[in-house]
Amino acid sequence: MRVNLKRLINKKEIYGLIESLGLDVVIWEGEDKALYPKSATIGELARQSSFPIQVAGESVGWVSGGEQGRSIATLLSYLVDGEQKIRELAQETLDKYKEITLLYKLVENLTVNLEPEGIAQMVTTEVQSLLGVDNASVMLLNEEKGLLEILSANGVENYSKMIFQPGQGIAGHVLQSGKPEIINDVLMDPRYVPGSLDLSSLMCAPLKVKNRVIGVINVSREKPFNAGELNILNTLASQAAFALENSKLNSVREIFGRYLSDDVVNTLLSNPRALKLGGEMKEITVLMSDLRGFTSLAEGISPEKIITMINNYLHIMVQIIDKYKGTIIEFIGDAIMVIFGAPIWSPDQATSAVACALEMQLAMGEVNEWNSVHNLPDISMGIGINSGPVIVGNIGSEKRTKYGCVGANVNLTSRIESYTVGGQILISESTMLLVDLPLSIQNIQTVHPKGVKGPITLYDIKGLGHPYNIALAQTNQELISLAKVIPILLAVFEEKHCTVKQVPGLLHRLSWNEVEISTDIRINPESILQITLLDTHEKLIIGEIYAQVRFGENIDGSVLLQLRSFSPEGLRLWQSILGNKP
Repeated sequence: MRVNLKRLINKKEIYGLIESLGLDVVIWEGEDKALYPKSATIGELARQSSFPIQVAGESVGWVSGGEQGRSIATLLSYLVDGEQKIRELAQETLDKYKEITLLYKLVENLTVNLEPEGIAQMVTTEVQSLLGVDNASVMLLNEEKGLLEILSANGVENYSKMIFQPGQGIAGHVLQSGKPEIINDVLMDPRYVPGSLDLSSLMCAPLKVKNRVIGVINVSREKPFNAGELNILNTLASQAAFALENSKLNSVREIFGRYLSDDVVNTLLSNPRALKLGGEMKEITVLMSDLRGFTSLAEGISPEKIITMINNYLHIMVQIIDKYKGTIIEFIGDAIMVIFGAPIWSPDQATSAVACALEMQLAMGEVNEWNSVHNLPDISMGIGINSGPVIVGNIGSEKRTKYGCVGANVNLTSRIESYTVGGQILISESTMLLVDLPLSIQNIQTVHPKGVKGPITLYDIKGLGHPYNIALAQTNQELISLAKVIPILLAVFEEKHCTVKQVPGLLHRLSWNEVEISTDIRINPESILQITLLDTHEKLIIGEIYAQVRFGENIDGSVLLQLRSFSPEGLRLWQSILGNKP
Protein backbone atom coordinates (compact mmCIF):
# COMPACT_ATOMS: atom_id res chain seq x y z
CA MET A 1 0.00 0.00 0.00
CA ARG A 2 1.67 3.22 -1.19
CA VAL A 3 1.19 6.64 0.41
CA ASN A 4 -0.06 9.48 -1.84
CA LEU A 5 2.86 11.97 -1.58
CA LYS A 6 0.91 14.82 -3.17
CA ARG A 7 -1.95 14.44 -0.66
CA LEU A 8 0.55 14.45 2.23
CA ILE A 9 2.33 17.63 1.08
CA ASN A 10 -0.95 19.40 0.43
CA LYS A 11 -2.01 18.87 4.02
CA LYS A 12 -2.43 22.29 5.61
CA GLU A 13 0.14 21.76 8.38
CA ILE A 14 2.85 20.38 6.01
CA TYR A 15 2.38 22.97 3.28
CA GLY A 16 2.17 25.73 5.86
CA LEU A 17 5.44 24.59 7.52
CA ILE A 18 7.39 24.73 4.25
CA GLU A 19 5.89 28.13 3.40
CA SER A 20 6.71 29.58 6.82
CA LEU A 21 10.34 28.53 6.60
CA GLY A 22 10.71 30.40 3.32
CA LEU A 23 12.89 27.68 1.88
CA ASP A 24 13.95 27.67 -1.74
CA VAL A 25 13.20 24.04 -2.49
CA VAL A 26 11.31 22.08 -5.09
CA ILE A 27 9.46 18.86 -4.21
CA TRP A 28 8.60 16.50 -7.03
CA GLU A 29 7.77 12.90 -7.92
CA GLY A 30 8.07 10.90 -11.09
CA GLU A 31 10.00 12.47 -13.97
CA ASP A 32 8.28 15.83 -14.27
CA LYS A 33 5.57 16.20 -11.63
CA ALA A 34 6.26 19.18 -9.38
CA LEU A 35 4.36 19.07 -6.07
CA TYR A 36 5.87 22.27 -4.50
CA PRO A 37 5.81 24.93 -5.67
CA LYS A 38 3.26 24.06 -8.28
CA SER A 39 4.78 26.65 -10.66
CA ALA A 40 8.16 24.84 -10.80
CA THR A 41 9.38 23.79 -14.27
CA ILE A 42 11.28 20.82 -15.56
CA GLY A 43 14.36 22.95 -16.15
CA GLU A 44 14.47 24.11 -12.55
CA LEU A 45 14.20 20.51 -11.34
CA ALA A 46 17.06 19.44 -13.59
CA ARG A 47 19.46 22.29 -12.54
CA GLN A 48 19.31 21.51 -8.80
CA SER A 49 20.74 18.67 -6.77
CA SER A 50 18.03 16.29 -5.56
CA PHE A 51 17.55 14.18 -2.38
CA PRO A 52 15.21 11.18 -2.30
CA ILE A 53 12.09 10.84 -0.14
CA GLN A 54 12.28 7.18 0.89
CA VAL A 55 10.01 4.61 2.49
CA ALA A 56 11.49 1.18 3.29
CA GLY A 57 14.40 1.85 0.90
CA GLU A 58 12.15 2.84 -1.98
CA SER A 59 12.15 6.38 -3.41
CA VAL A 60 8.67 7.87 -3.66
CA GLY A 61 9.79 11.43 -4.57
CA TRP A 62 12.64 13.96 -4.45
CA VAL A 63 13.50 17.35 -2.97
CA SER A 64 15.82 19.76 -4.84
CA GLY A 65 17.49 22.75 -3.17
CA GLY A 66 20.91 22.14 -1.63
CA GLU A 67 21.26 21.35 2.07
CA GLN A 68 17.82 22.79 2.68
CA GLY A 69 16.47 20.20 0.27
CA ARG A 70 18.28 17.42 2.18
CA SER A 71 16.61 18.48 5.44
CA ILE A 72 13.16 18.66 3.86
CA ALA A 73 13.69 15.24 2.21
CA THR A 74 14.60 13.73 5.60
CA LEU A 75 11.51 15.31 7.20
CA LEU A 76 9.19 14.12 4.46
CA SER A 77 10.70 10.61 4.54
CA TYR A 78 9.88 10.46 8.26
CA LEU A 79 6.32 11.73 7.69
CA VAL A 80 5.69 9.39 4.77
CA ASP A 81 6.94 6.41 6.80
CA GLY A 82 4.56 7.30 9.65
CA GLU A 83 1.67 7.70 7.24
CA GLN A 84 2.51 4.33 5.70
CA LYS A 85 2.48 2.59 9.08
CA ILE A 86 -0.86 4.17 9.96
CA ARG A 87 -2.31 2.92 6.70
CA GLU A 88 -0.87 -0.59 7.23
CA LEU A 89 -2.31 -0.67 10.75
CA ALA A 90 -5.67 0.43 9.43
CA GLN A 91 -5.56 -2.25 6.73
CA GLU A 92 -4.55 -4.90 9.28
CA THR A 93 -7.45 -3.83 11.49
CA LEU A 94 -9.79 -4.00 8.51
CA ASP A 95 -8.51 -7.48 7.61
CA LYS A 96 -9.05 -8.66 11.18
CA TYR A 97 -12.53 -7.23 11.14
CA LYS A 98 -13.26 -9.12 7.94
CA GLU A 99 -11.91 -12.32 9.50
CA ILE A 100 -14.05 -11.84 12.60
CA THR A 101 -17.10 -11.09 10.45
CA LEU A 102 -16.55 -14.20 8.34
CA LEU A 103 -15.99 -16.27 11.48
CA TYR A 104 -19.14 -14.89 13.05
CA LYS A 105 -21.20 -15.69 9.95
CA LEU A 106 -19.74 -19.19 9.82
CA VAL A 107 -20.55 -19.81 13.48
CA GLU A 108 -24.06 -18.47 12.89
CA ASN A 109 -24.52 -20.88 9.97
CA LEU A 110 -23.18 -23.79 12.01
CA THR A 111 -26.05 -23.44 14.45
CA VAL A 112 -28.56 -23.83 11.60
CA ASN A 113 -27.12 -26.94 9.95
CA LEU A 114 -27.81 -29.91 12.23
CA GLU A 115 -26.32 -32.68 10.06
CA PRO A 116 -22.71 -33.63 10.98
CA GLU A 117 -21.69 -34.05 7.33
CA GLY A 118 -23.19 -30.66 6.45
CA ILE A 119 -21.39 -28.97 9.34
CA ALA A 120 -18.07 -30.55 8.41
CA GLN A 121 -18.45 -29.60 4.73
CA MET A 122 -19.30 -26.02 5.67
CA VAL A 123 -16.24 -25.81 7.94
CA THR A 124 -13.80 -27.15 5.32
CA THR A 125 -15.17 -24.87 2.60
CA GLU A 126 -15.18 -21.71 4.71
CA VAL A 127 -11.80 -22.31 6.34
CA GLN A 128 -10.23 -22.53 2.88
CA SER A 129 -11.58 -19.07 2.11
CA LEU A 130 -10.88 -17.61 5.54
CA LEU A 131 -7.24 -18.71 5.85
CA GLY A 132 -6.31 -19.04 2.17
CA VAL A 133 -5.37 -22.72 2.41
CA ASP A 134 -5.15 -25.34 -0.31
CA ASN A 135 -6.49 -28.29 1.68
CA ALA A 136 -8.82 -28.65 4.67
CA SER A 137 -10.37 -31.61 6.46
CA VAL A 138 -12.49 -32.43 9.49
CA MET A 139 -11.71 -35.74 11.19
CA LEU A 140 -13.88 -37.31 13.90
CA LEU A 141 -13.03 -40.06 16.36
CA ASN A 142 -15.06 -43.20 15.71
CA GLU A 143 -15.36 -44.43 19.30
CA GLU A 144 -16.58 -47.88 18.30
CA LYS A 145 -13.56 -48.52 16.03
CA GLY A 146 -11.09 -46.35 17.95
CA LEU A 147 -10.04 -44.60 14.72
CA LEU A 148 -9.78 -40.99 13.57
CA GLU A 149 -11.75 -40.83 10.31
CA ILE A 150 -12.45 -38.16 7.68
CA LEU A 151 -15.92 -36.64 7.86
CA SER A 152 -15.32 -34.01 5.16
CA ALA A 153 -12.31 -32.96 3.08
CA ASN A 154 -11.56 -30.33 0.45
CA GLY A 155 -8.36 -30.25 -1.59
CA VAL A 156 -6.08 -33.15 -2.47
CA GLU A 157 -7.80 -36.39 -3.37
CA ASN A 158 -5.96 -38.53 -0.79
CA TYR A 159 -7.30 -36.40 2.06
CA SER A 160 -10.58 -38.32 2.08
CA LYS A 161 -8.73 -41.64 2.49
CA MET A 162 -6.78 -40.77 5.64
CA ILE A 163 -7.44 -42.85 8.76
CA PHE A 164 -5.32 -42.59 11.93
CA GLN A 165 -5.25 -44.22 15.30
CA PRO A 166 -5.12 -41.89 18.33
CA GLY A 167 -1.48 -40.89 18.74
CA GLN A 168 -0.62 -41.73 15.13
CA GLY A 169 0.63 -38.92 12.91
CA ILE A 170 0.26 -35.22 13.67
CA ALA A 171 -3.55 -35.40 13.71
CA GLY A 172 -3.54 -38.37 16.10
CA HIS A 173 -1.07 -36.57 18.37
CA VAL A 174 -3.23 -33.43 18.50
CA LEU A 175 -6.25 -35.63 19.23
CA GLN A 176 -4.45 -36.96 22.32
CA SER A 177 -2.80 -33.73 23.47
CA GLY A 178 -5.80 -31.49 22.84
CA LYS A 179 -3.44 -28.65 21.82
CA PRO A 180 -3.37 -26.84 18.42
CA GLU A 181 -0.13 -26.91 16.44
CA ILE A 182 1.67 -25.24 13.51
CA ILE A 183 4.14 -27.33 11.54
CA ASN A 184 5.83 -25.29 8.81
CA ASP A 185 8.11 -28.13 7.66
CA VAL A 186 5.81 -31.13 7.69
CA LEU A 187 8.13 -33.58 5.95
CA MET A 188 10.79 -33.07 8.63
CA ASP A 189 8.41 -33.64 11.53
CA PRO A 190 9.08 -37.07 13.17
CA ARG A 191 5.32 -37.64 13.52
CA TYR A 192 4.76 -37.33 9.77
CA VAL A 193 3.38 -40.56 8.31
CA PRO A 194 5.22 -41.22 5.01
CA GLY A 195 2.96 -41.77 2.06
CA SER A 196 -0.09 -40.14 3.62
CA LEU A 197 0.14 -36.66 2.06
CA ASP A 198 2.97 -34.58 0.58
CA LEU A 199 2.56 -31.28 2.47
CA SER A 200 4.69 -28.23 3.24
CA SER A 201 2.94 -26.33 6.04
CA LEU A 202 0.16 -27.68 8.26
CA MET A 203 -2.05 -26.45 11.07
CA CYS A 204 -4.05 -28.87 13.19
CA ALA A 205 -6.56 -27.86 15.90
CA PRO A 206 -8.53 -30.14 18.24
CA LEU A 207 -12.33 -30.32 18.22
CA LYS A 208 -12.93 -30.07 21.95
CA VAL A 209 -16.20 -30.36 23.88
CA LYS A 210 -15.45 -29.40 27.49
CA ASN A 211 -12.44 -31.61 28.30
CA ARG A 212 -13.21 -34.22 25.66
CA VAL A 213 -11.58 -34.19 22.19
CA ILE A 214 -13.91 -35.59 19.53
CA GLY A 215 -11.75 -34.93 16.45
CA VAL A 216 -9.44 -32.45 14.67
CA ILE A 217 -9.39 -29.86 11.87
CA ASN A 218 -6.41 -29.98 9.46
CA VAL A 219 -5.42 -27.22 6.99
CA SER A 220 -2.35 -27.09 4.74
CA ARG A 221 -0.66 -24.97 2.05
CA GLU A 222 2.77 -24.12 0.64
CA LYS A 223 3.22 -20.79 2.49
CA PRO A 224 4.08 -20.96 6.23
CA PHE A 225 1.40 -20.28 8.84
CA ASN A 226 1.61 -17.80 11.70
CA ALA A 227 0.32 -17.69 15.27
CA GLY A 228 -2.58 -15.38 14.36
CA GLU A 229 -3.87 -17.90 11.83
CA LEU A 230 -3.57 -20.72 14.35
CA ASN A 231 -5.62 -18.67 16.80
CA ILE A 232 -8.35 -18.24 14.17
CA LEU A 233 -8.34 -21.98 13.36
CA ASN A 234 -8.52 -22.90 17.04
CA THR A 235 -11.47 -20.54 17.58
CA LEU A 236 -13.23 -22.04 14.58
CA ALA A 237 -12.49 -25.57 15.84
CA SER A 238 -14.14 -24.78 19.18
CA GLN A 239 -17.31 -23.60 17.46
CA ALA A 240 -17.30 -26.53 15.02
CA ALA A 241 -16.91 -29.02 17.91
CA PHE A 242 -19.87 -27.48 19.69
CA ALA A 243 -21.98 -27.64 16.52
CA LEU A 244 -21.00 -31.27 15.81
CA GLU A 245 -21.75 -32.37 19.38
CA ASN A 246 -25.02 -30.48 19.33
CA SER A 247 -25.86 -32.18 16.04
CA LYS A 248 -25.21 -35.59 17.60
CA LEU A 249 -27.40 -34.79 20.59
CA ASN A 250 -30.15 -33.44 18.34
CA SER A 251 -30.00 -36.62 16.30
CA VAL A 252 -30.36 -38.71 19.46
CA ARG A 253 -33.12 -36.41 20.69
CA GLU A 254 -34.93 -36.67 17.37
CA ILE A 255 -34.81 -40.48 17.40
CA PHE A 256 -35.59 -41.03 21.07
CA GLY A 257 -38.00 -38.10 21.20
CA ARG A 258 -40.40 -40.01 18.98
CA TYR A 259 -40.79 -42.67 21.65
CA LEU A 260 -39.77 -41.19 25.00
CA SER A 261 -40.90 -38.27 27.15
CA ASP A 262 -38.69 -35.16 27.33
CA ASP A 263 -37.60 -36.10 30.87
CA VAL A 264 -36.42 -39.52 29.69
CA VAL A 265 -34.56 -38.07 26.69
CA ASN A 266 -32.82 -35.49 28.87
CA THR A 267 -31.73 -38.24 31.26
CA LEU A 268 -30.25 -40.29 28.41
CA LEU A 269 -28.43 -37.28 26.95
CA SER A 270 -27.02 -36.17 30.30
CA ASN A 271 -25.31 -39.53 30.76
CA PRO A 272 -23.01 -40.57 27.86
CA ARG A 273 -22.88 -44.15 29.22
CA ALA A 274 -26.66 -44.43 28.85
CA LEU A 275 -26.28 -44.85 25.08
CA LYS A 276 -23.79 -47.71 25.27
CA LEU A 277 -24.65 -51.39 24.95
CA GLY A 278 -25.60 -53.20 28.13
CA GLY A 279 -28.41 -53.44 30.63
CA GLU A 280 -29.29 -53.76 34.29
CA MET A 281 -31.98 -55.51 36.31
CA LYS A 282 -34.80 -53.16 37.31
CA GLU A 283 -38.22 -53.47 38.90
CA ILE A 284 -40.53 -51.94 36.29
CA THR A 285 -44.08 -52.12 34.98
CA VAL A 286 -44.71 -53.30 31.42
CA LEU A 287 -47.80 -52.35 29.38
CA MET A 288 -48.72 -54.06 26.13
CA SER A 289 -51.64 -53.09 23.93
CA ASP A 290 -52.98 -54.59 20.72
CA LEU A 291 -55.90 -53.94 18.41
CA ARG A 292 -58.44 -56.73 18.35
CA GLY A 293 -59.14 -58.39 15.00
CA PHE A 294 -57.35 -55.72 13.06
CA THR A 295 -56.16 -58.14 10.37
CA SER A 296 -59.68 -59.21 9.44
CA LEU A 297 -60.99 -55.65 9.72
CA ALA A 298 -58.34 -54.44 7.30
CA GLU A 299 -59.47 -56.82 4.55
CA GLY A 300 -60.64 -54.85 1.55
CA ILE A 301 -59.04 -51.60 2.77
CA SER A 302 -56.20 -50.12 0.71
CA PRO A 303 -52.70 -50.21 2.25
CA GLU A 304 -52.61 -46.41 2.23
CA LYS A 305 -55.80 -46.20 4.31
CA ILE A 306 -54.58 -48.88 6.70
CA ILE A 307 -51.36 -46.94 7.34
CA THR A 308 -53.34 -43.72 7.78
CA MET A 309 -55.65 -45.39 10.30
CA ILE A 310 -52.77 -46.94 12.25
CA ASN A 311 -50.81 -43.66 12.29
CA ASN A 312 -53.79 -41.73 13.66
CA TYR A 313 -54.36 -44.38 16.34
CA LEU A 314 -50.69 -44.40 17.34
CA HIS A 315 -50.52 -40.59 17.32
CA ILE A 316 -53.31 -40.38 19.91
CA MET A 317 -51.89 -43.22 22.03
CA VAL A 318 -48.35 -41.80 22.04
CA GLN A 319 -49.58 -38.46 23.38
CA ILE A 320 -51.23 -40.25 26.31
CA ILE A 321 -48.18 -42.44 26.97
CA ASP A 322 -45.97 -39.36 26.98
CA LYS A 323 -48.33 -37.65 29.44
CA TYR A 324 -47.82 -40.50 31.93
CA LYS A 325 -44.04 -40.60 31.28
CA GLY A 326 -44.05 -44.04 29.72
CA THR A 327 -41.12 -45.23 27.60
CA ILE A 328 -42.23 -46.71 24.29
CA ILE A 329 -40.02 -49.69 23.58
CA GLU A 330 -41.45 -50.56 20.18
CA PHE A 331 -44.39 -50.61 17.80
CA ILE A 332 -45.17 -54.00 16.27
CA GLY A 333 -47.75 -53.22 13.63
CA ASP A 334 -50.75 -52.10 15.65
CA ALA A 335 -49.28 -53.30 18.97
CA ILE A 336 -47.47 -51.04 21.44
CA MET A 337 -45.01 -52.02 24.17
CA VAL A 338 -44.42 -49.46 26.93
CA ILE A 339 -42.46 -49.57 30.18
CA PHE A 340 -42.80 -47.45 33.30
CA GLY A 341 -39.94 -47.02 35.76
CA ALA A 342 -37.03 -47.02 33.30
CA PRO A 343 -34.77 -45.39 32.38
CA ILE A 344 -36.09 -43.08 35.14
CA TRP A 345 -37.28 -45.07 38.13
CA SER A 346 -40.56 -43.99 39.68
CA PRO A 347 -42.18 -45.23 42.92
CA ASP A 348 -45.67 -44.88 41.42
CA GLN A 349 -44.85 -46.57 38.10
CA ALA A 350 -47.63 -49.18 38.40
CA THR A 351 -50.24 -46.52 39.20
CA SER A 352 -49.08 -44.44 36.22
CA ALA A 353 -49.30 -47.50 33.95
CA VAL A 354 -52.89 -48.27 35.03
CA ALA A 355 -53.94 -44.61 34.67
CA CYS A 356 -52.32 -44.53 31.23
CA ALA A 357 -54.14 -47.70 30.17
CA LEU A 358 -57.51 -46.34 31.31
CA GLU A 359 -57.01 -43.10 29.41
CA MET A 360 -55.86 -45.02 26.33
CA GLN A 361 -59.12 -47.01 26.41
CA LEU A 362 -61.17 -43.83 26.83
CA ALA A 363 -59.34 -42.29 23.85
CA MET A 364 -60.56 -45.09 21.57
CA GLY A 365 -63.80 -43.11 21.26
CA GLU A 366 -61.81 -40.28 19.65
CA VAL A 367 -59.99 -42.80 17.43
CA ASN A 368 -63.24 -44.29 16.16
CA GLU A 369 -64.84 -40.88 15.61
CA TRP A 370 -61.91 -40.08 13.32
CA ASN A 371 -62.30 -43.46 11.62
CA SER A 372 -66.00 -42.79 11.02
CA VAL A 373 -65.32 -39.42 9.41
CA HIS A 374 -62.82 -41.10 7.08
CA ASN A 375 -65.09 -44.07 6.25
CA LEU A 376 -62.94 -46.51 8.19
CA PRO A 377 -64.19 -49.27 10.55
CA ASP A 378 -64.34 -49.04 14.33
CA ILE A 379 -61.46 -50.68 16.13
CA SER A 380 -61.00 -51.89 19.72
CA MET A 381 -57.94 -52.45 21.87
CA GLY A 382 -56.93 -54.83 24.65
CA ILE A 383 -54.27 -53.93 27.24
CA GLY A 384 -52.25 -56.16 29.57
CA ILE A 385 -50.08 -54.86 32.44
CA ASN A 386 -47.53 -56.66 34.62
CA SER A 387 -44.84 -55.60 37.11
CA GLY A 388 -41.59 -57.28 38.09
CA PRO A 389 -37.83 -57.46 37.54
CA VAL A 390 -36.58 -57.28 33.93
CA ILE A 391 -33.27 -56.48 32.25
CA VAL A 392 -33.43 -52.97 30.79
CA GLY A 393 -30.86 -51.19 28.62
CA ASN A 394 -29.42 -50.79 25.15
CA ILE A 395 -29.79 -54.11 23.40
CA GLY A 396 -28.33 -55.12 20.04
CA SER A 397 -25.02 -54.84 18.22
CA GLU A 398 -22.62 -52.03 17.35
CA LYS A 399 -24.44 -51.53 14.04
CA ARG A 400 -28.00 -51.65 15.33
CA THR A 401 -29.07 -50.82 18.86
CA LYS A 402 -32.38 -50.19 20.57
CA TYR A 403 -33.43 -49.32 24.09
CA GLY A 404 -35.43 -52.30 25.31
CA CYS A 405 -36.09 -54.89 27.98
CA VAL A 406 -36.05 -58.67 28.21
CA GLY A 407 -37.05 -61.24 30.79
CA ALA A 408 -39.78 -63.56 31.98
CA ASN A 409 -41.97 -60.68 33.14
CA VAL A 410 -41.95 -59.19 29.63
CA ASN A 411 -43.18 -62.52 28.24
CA LEU A 412 -45.81 -62.75 30.98
CA THR A 413 -47.16 -59.31 30.05
CA SER A 414 -47.64 -60.54 26.50
CA ARG A 415 -49.57 -63.55 27.80
CA ILE A 416 -51.79 -61.33 29.94
CA GLU A 417 -52.53 -59.06 26.98
CA SER A 418 -53.58 -62.10 24.91
CA TYR A 419 -56.43 -62.79 27.36
CA THR A 420 -58.00 -59.37 26.82
CA VAL A 421 -60.89 -58.48 24.57
CA GLY A 422 -61.56 -55.09 23.01
CA GLY A 423 -61.95 -52.34 25.59
CA GLN A 424 -60.49 -54.44 28.40
CA ILE A 425 -57.53 -53.91 30.76
CA LEU A 426 -56.13 -56.92 32.60
CA ILE A 427 -53.41 -56.49 35.23
CA SER A 428 -51.38 -59.03 37.17
CA GLU A 429 -51.49 -59.38 40.95
CA SER A 430 -47.96 -57.95 41.19
CA THR A 431 -49.18 -54.75 39.52
CA MET A 432 -52.38 -54.61 41.56
CA LEU A 433 -50.40 -54.77 44.82
CA LEU A 434 -48.22 -51.83 43.72
CA VAL A 435 -51.14 -49.51 42.91
CA ASP A 436 -51.64 -47.33 45.99
CA LEU A 437 -54.97 -45.82 44.89
CA PRO A 438 -58.51 -47.27 44.90
CA LEU A 439 -59.08 -49.59 41.93
CA SER A 440 -62.41 -50.45 40.36
CA ILE A 441 -62.22 -54.18 39.58
CA GLN A 442 -64.98 -55.84 37.55
CA ASN A 443 -63.78 -59.45 37.57
CA ILE A 444 -61.01 -61.61 38.98
CA GLN A 445 -59.92 -64.86 37.41
CA THR A 446 -57.13 -67.40 37.69
CA VAL A 447 -55.48 -68.49 34.45
CA HIS A 448 -52.71 -70.93 33.52
CA PRO A 449 -50.51 -69.27 30.86
CA LYS A 450 -48.31 -71.59 28.87
CA GLY A 451 -44.68 -71.40 29.95
CA VAL A 452 -45.53 -69.99 33.39
CA LYS A 453 -45.10 -72.13 36.50
CA GLY A 454 -48.39 -72.30 38.33
CA PRO A 455 -51.57 -70.27 37.92
CA ILE A 456 -51.72 -66.46 38.01
CA THR A 457 -54.53 -64.13 39.02
CA LEU A 458 -55.70 -61.40 36.66
CA TYR A 459 -57.84 -58.37 37.49
CA ASP A 460 -60.23 -56.72 35.04
CA ILE A 461 -59.76 -52.99 35.74
CA LYS A 462 -62.53 -50.45 35.12
CA GLY A 463 -61.35 -47.39 37.04
CA LEU A 464 -58.82 -45.63 39.27
CA GLY A 465 -59.61 -43.31 42.18
CA HIS A 466 -58.40 -39.85 43.26
CA PRO A 467 -56.47 -37.91 42.03
CA TYR A 468 -56.95 -39.56 38.60
CA ASN A 469 -60.67 -40.34 38.91
CA ILE A 470 -60.71 -42.26 35.62
CA ALA A 471 -63.47 -44.76 34.90
CA LEU A 472 -64.47 -46.78 31.85
CA ALA A 473 -68.09 -46.99 30.79
CA GLN A 474 -69.86 -50.20 31.75
CA THR A 475 -69.80 -52.52 28.75
CA ASN A 476 -72.33 -55.12 29.81
CA GLN A 477 -75.40 -54.89 27.58
CA GLU A 478 -78.55 -56.95 27.56
CA LEU A 479 -78.27 -60.00 25.34
CA ILE A 480 -80.92 -60.18 22.62
CA SER A 481 -82.48 -63.59 22.01
CA LEU A 482 -82.64 -64.48 18.34
CA ALA A 483 -86.02 -65.42 16.86
CA LYS A 484 -84.17 -68.14 15.01
CA VAL A 485 -80.82 -69.48 16.11
CA ILE A 486 -77.90 -69.12 13.70
CA PRO A 487 -75.91 -72.26 12.84
CA ILE A 488 -72.17 -71.84 13.34
CA LEU A 489 -68.88 -73.64 12.85
CA LEU A 490 -66.21 -73.33 15.55
CA ALA A 491 -62.44 -73.32 15.23
CA VAL A 492 -60.49 -73.26 18.50
CA PHE A 493 -57.09 -71.55 18.73
CA GLU A 494 -54.63 -72.05 21.56
CA GLU A 495 -51.32 -70.18 21.51
CA LYS A 496 -52.20 -69.01 17.97
CA HIS A 497 -52.43 -72.62 16.76
CA CYS A 498 -55.70 -74.13 15.60
CA THR A 499 -56.45 -77.18 17.80
CA VAL A 500 -60.08 -77.85 16.76
CA LYS A 501 -61.61 -77.26 13.31
CA GLN A 502 -65.13 -77.17 11.89
CA VAL A 503 -67.09 -78.09 15.03
CA PRO A 504 -70.83 -77.34 14.67
CA GLY A 505 -72.79 -75.25 17.14
CA LEU A 506 -75.61 -72.72 17.50
CA LEU A 507 -75.70 -68.99 18.24
CA HIS A 508 -78.60 -68.19 20.62
CA ARG A 509 -78.17 -64.63 21.97
CA LEU A 510 -76.02 -61.65 21.18
CA SER A 511 -75.10 -58.09 22.09
CA TRP A 512 -72.33 -55.78 20.93
CA ASN A 513 -70.06 -57.24 23.62
CA GLU A 514 -71.14 -60.84 24.12
CA VAL A 515 -72.65 -63.89 22.50
CA GLU A 516 -74.18 -67.08 23.87
CA ILE A 517 -73.52 -70.28 21.93
CA SER A 518 -74.01 -73.99 22.46
CA THR A 519 -71.71 -76.75 21.29
CA ASP A 520 -70.90 -80.37 22.16
CA ILE A 521 -67.21 -79.71 22.86
CA ARG A 522 -65.73 -78.34 26.07
CA ILE A 523 -63.93 -75.05 25.54
CA ASN A 524 -60.74 -74.11 27.38
CA PRO A 525 -61.30 -70.70 29.05
CA GLU A 526 -58.01 -69.43 27.59
CA SER A 527 -58.84 -70.36 23.98
CA ILE A 528 -59.74 -67.97 21.19
CA LEU A 529 -62.72 -69.01 19.06
CA GLN A 530 -63.21 -68.31 15.39
CA ILE A 531 -66.97 -68.49 14.84
CA THR A 532 -68.16 -68.83 11.27
CA LEU A 533 -71.79 -67.72 10.85
CA LEU A 534 -73.84 -69.79 8.38
CA ASP A 535 -77.18 -69.29 6.68
CA THR A 536 -80.20 -71.37 7.74
CA HIS A 537 -79.21 -74.08 5.27
CA GLU A 538 -75.77 -74.29 6.88
CA LYS A 539 -74.09 -73.85 3.52
CA LEU A 540 -73.44 -70.16 2.89
CA ILE A 541 -71.00 -68.25 5.11
CA ILE A 542 -72.52 -64.94 6.18
CA GLY A 543 -69.67 -63.70 8.34
CA GLU A 544 -67.12 -64.41 11.05
CA ILE A 545 -66.58 -63.25 14.63
CA TYR A 546 -63.80 -63.87 17.11
CA ALA A 547 -64.53 -64.43 20.79
CA GLN A 548 -63.32 -66.04 24.01
CA VAL A 549 -64.89 -67.29 27.22
CA ARG A 550 -66.16 -64.28 29.15
CA PHE A 551 -63.72 -63.34 31.85
CA GLY A 552 -64.84 -64.79 35.19
CA GLU A 553 -67.64 -66.96 33.71
CA ASN A 554 -68.30 -70.65 34.17
CA ILE A 555 -68.49 -72.72 31.02
CA ASP A 556 -71.06 -75.35 31.92
CA GLY A 557 -73.97 -75.75 29.51
CA SER A 558 -74.34 -72.88 27.05
CA VAL A 559 -71.13 -70.90 26.69
CA LEU A 560 -71.17 -67.13 27.23
CA LEU A 561 -68.41 -65.56 25.14
CA GLN A 562 -66.94 -62.09 25.03
CA LEU A 563 -66.54 -60.70 21.53
CA ARG A 564 -63.04 -59.79 20.35
CA SER A 565 -63.61 -58.70 16.75
CA PHE A 566 -65.81 -58.92 13.64
CA SER A 567 -65.23 -59.58 10.00
CA PRO A 568 -66.90 -56.88 7.83
CA GLU A 569 -69.74 -59.33 7.00
CA GLY A 570 -70.16 -60.24 10.66
CA LEU A 571 -70.28 -56.56 11.58
CA ARG A 572 -73.05 -55.95 9.04
CA LEU A 573 -75.05 -58.86 10.49
CA TRP A 574 -74.77 -57.40 14.02
CA GLN A 575 -75.83 -53.99 12.70
CA SER A 576 -78.87 -55.51 10.99
CA ILE A 577 -79.98 -57.06 14.30
CA LEU A 578 -78.88 -54.46 16.89
CA GLY A 579 -78.52 -51.26 14.89
CA ASN A 580 -75.34 -49.18 14.97
CA LYS A 581 -72.93 -49.74 17.84
CA PRO A 582 -73.64 -47.38 20.76
